[in-house]
Amino acid sequence: MVPVTFFDREFKEIGPALVSADIECGDGSSDNDIEIKTSIGDAYGLCILGTDAGGFVEYLDAVTGETPEKKAFSWRGLLRMWVLTPPKGNDYLIIQNMDLNRALETVLSDVLGGFFQVPEYNSGITVNRYQFNLYTDALTGLSAMCESVGARLYIHAEKSADQKKILVYAEGKPIRVYEEEFSEVSALKLEFIRDDMKYNHMICMGKGELQSRLRVDLYLQEDGTFGTRKHFTGLYERQYYYDDNNADTVDKLTADGLKKFSEICPVKKMKIKKAPEGIEIGDIVKGTYAAENVTVVAPLSKKIYRVMGDRVTVEYAVKENSNG
Repeated sequence: MVPVTFFDREFKEIGPALVSADIECGDGSSDNDIEIKTSIGDAYGLCILGTDAGGFVEYLDAVTGETPEKKAFSWRGLLRMWVLTPPKGNDYLIIQNMDLNRALETVLSDVLGGFFQVPEYNSGITVNRYQFNLYTDALTGLSAMCESVGARLYIHAEKSADQKKILVYAEGKPIRVYEEEFSEVSALKLEFIRDDMKYNHMICMGKGELQSRLRVDLYLQEDGTFGTRKHFTGLYERQYYYDDNNADTVDKLTADGLKKFSEICPVKKMKIKKAPEGIEIGDIVKGTYAAENVTVVAPLSKKIYRVMGDRVTVEYAVKENSNG
């Protein structure tokens, strides 16, 4: 792992120094804080070059002796705290017929004073048409646009060509799939959690009165999908009643029921204990534990960089409730 680089308010490199830091980078609202302890008093921020780990100090959290504690937002955290608004005279922010990198460049030109750089080269991925949700935050919106074309938002810090400043880049990269069967010797070390002690039959009731109420029955299938054919019966059936009085059609009741069912159905989770070099947020991990017939497919949602002196370790997390 590349050592930590400190920079001042001009984003010029300073240091070296002893440091301990926890750097969280993720796709959620609570995944992008940085806690820093360093003896460099004028350190404005830090980064690990070539990765999305980094940010600049927002405030001094506490002073306890010789080493002050500082707080920062990661680069992704900064994007999370910027709202995308439609251009003047337009109802929506829309991207059409543009290379993904040029699309990111277009949107990011108005974000944080154009702080994020976008490489001059094209990604090779075309955004035919993408309409952003109204007043979404930049991290959610840009990640969703990338995902719509099979890509992920890749953020990384690099030194400028003259080596004098730290620049932070955002670009689109194709989503990669890392597929691994549980093994003690594989590059992708996984831990599985399987919880089958939940509901497998949802009785969905929609609009209407008494016997005339709209009804849809949804069932969990053996492979973890949902359908209208009953699989678990008798002693193994677990029923859940879902009241959706606003649903006035079978399609609406089914759609609402499926959304709710995914929240209460048996859960298969996967933890990543060790990951191969180069895996990034947004890449897909498909893990299989054949002995227990468990398969989980989920995007990598978080990386936590733990810095202690010149030693850096990385922890990983995938989105939960991903049934294969």
